This record gives sequence, C-alpha cells and structure tokens, in this order.
Amino acid sequence: MEPLGVGFATIHSQHESNLARKIGVQSLPYIISIVDGQIKQLKEEHISLAKIIEFIRQSLPKGLVIEVDDDNYVDFLNGWHDNRVRTLFINEDHIIKLRFLLVAFQFRDRIAFAHVTADENANEIMNRYRVDHKMNSMLIFNEDISRTTATLTVSELKPQLMRDVLESNKFLLLPRLASQVKNFGIEWNRIKKLII
Repeated sequence: MEPLGVGFATIHSQHESNLARKIGVQSLPYIISIVDGQIKQLKEEHISLAKIIEFIRQSLPKGLVIEVDDDNYVDFLNGWHDNRVRTLFINEDHIIKLRFLLVAFQFRDRIAFAHVTADENANEIMNRYRVDHKMNSMLIFNEDISRTTATLTVSELKPQLMRDVLESNKFLLLPRLASQVKNFGIEWNRIKKLII
C-alpha cells in the first residue's frame, strides 16, 4: 500500500520497550494508525489485508470524498464558497476506492472531491462531460462547471498519475481575483474624483 501513499513502520517491542509502553502496546501484533496526529488502534485478533485496508479507510477523516449523482453534482461543482478546486472521480464501483481517499487526503486543503458511480443515476453527468462508462475518470473543474480544466481517463487511475495531474491543477483561476482588484481600483478612482 505504500505506492498508494500509506507509510508503514515497524517497532520491535523488546528493543524499543519505552516506545512500546508510550503507545500502549498490549499484545502482539499491535497495529495503530497515525493520521493528523490522531492515533487509532486496530482491534482484531486475526489480521488480514482486507481488515488492514478497512482500518486505513476508517482512520482517514470522514467526508474526504462525497458521493454525488445527477441530482446533486451541480451543487457540489458550484460550491466555491470554500475556494477549492472541484474534482470528480468516476468509475463503475459503488464503493469509493482507497486510492481515491488517500489522494483526496493529500490535496484536501486545495481540492474538494466527489465520487460518481457510472450507472443510471449518473447519465446526465456522463453525457455532459463525455465520460466513457467503461473507463475510470478524474475530472477537474475550476470556476466554470460547463467544462473541465483537466480530464484523466484511463483503465486504472494510478495514484502517482492522479497526484501529478492534481498538483498541476490545484489552484483556482486567477482572473477572478485579478478582476476583483481591478474593479476595486476603478471604484476607488471614482471615489477620489468625487472627494476632490
């Protein structure tokens, strides 16, 4: 899972007994997650890869990627009040992939994320943005929701490829900010003329 963005470290409980005591090791194996300084313990006697993946999913903050469909995607894309770029992950899965959650966690300060299941509840989205139902897609939007700023459509969305595209598109467009400054300057000049 390291290529997905999950870092792992092991501690030898006998060689590092002080550290093991500090983190509360009670039995072996003892697995914890540390996300944003929050520590959570995996409380399972029999550990499997599926249980570890679910543990990682539960360790991440809630709401990193929300589900949207034809009924609410416009509200999501128009939610500029938080000043974040908008991204849609689209695939046929009904469960949000761990790789999407981990990428969303990395870019959460600059980008808001939503997941679309490519089924009959997303026909409008699929047609409007010309998305292939059989492929995995990532659509990035700035202020204009009528068209994407960037689109990535492949058979499998690899984490590093998603990160590269998001890194290149993580800021809102500047004209909106520049036009506010320009308009303020015009208004200020009018006020100065009236005062003088």
